[in-house]
Amino acid sequence: MIRLVSIVHSPAQGVLEADMLRPVAVAASQFLTDRKARQPHHVLFELQAVEGVPDIVVASLDDEAIEERHRLGLGPVTSGAQCLTARALREFRDGVTATRLSDYVRLSVGHLRESVLPALEEAGYVQRDASTWRPSAPFRPLARWLVAVEVKRRAWREAVSQARRYLRFSNRTFIALEGPPTKRLGEQFEALRVAGIGLAFVESLEEARVVTRPKWTPPASKFDAHLVGERAWHLVANGATSGPIRPVFGRQLLATAGADPRLVGAGGLIRL
Repeated sequence: MIRLVSIVHSPAQGVLEADMLRPVAVAASQFLTDRKARQPHHVLFELQAVEGVPDIVVASLDDEAIEERHRLGLGPVTSGAQCLTARALREFRDGVTATRLSDYVRLSVGHLRESVLPALEEAGYVQRDASTWRPSAPFRPLARWLVAVEVKRRAWREAVSQARRYLRFSNRTFIALEGPPTKRLGEQFEALRVAGIGLAFVESLEEARVVTRPKWTPPASKFDAHLVGERAWHLVANGATSGPIRPVFGRQLLATAGADPRLVGAGGLIRL
């Protein structure tokens, strides 16, 4: 049974989407399965995906894979072209020419030769042998699982449209709204069910509650999940919980009700 909740805040006119981030972040465990909620996980903001920038990503990172990177002196690969190429090179352990690799990854030969492959070589992930390139280090995915949340006050259709893109990298995707519309609830729930997206309501500036949860599924794109995992580790390794806060129509919209969690962190590592 779906329990509908209402929004309580004061003053209503002063609430921004940024004000909704903290209660959603604090409720991060509600977006997970019971077993996943007991695993260490990071709550991150403004994490750039291949398509779009989710407001919140809950990420569990593979400690063993990260320790392996540390032992080898390797850092995160946050460039999409470099991540795609490093993944592809795993299929060519005996080496591959840039021309053949270009056909495989659909990047131009010139871009591979002049930019992508030299950058990966400098980072320690590939080595060059005459005219061929081969992987020189493991490049395992770093994210064990990822959950995305798009936060909107009332524009639920826009939230669903954006959240659909996050299905490419996430195991679960949600939208979090300030409150359910007074009309067309059936339309809203049906659209979310068809899209495979969950729903949460921000009940107050201190509390959010998940009311529908989609199935836990593999990401639609292993590459997208791999890249988001690399970018998540990049934030975590630098002691950050948020990517750049992008202006909206030229304005920097920060939380008005208390400190903005993207700046001071309702996010971070949660160990249970």
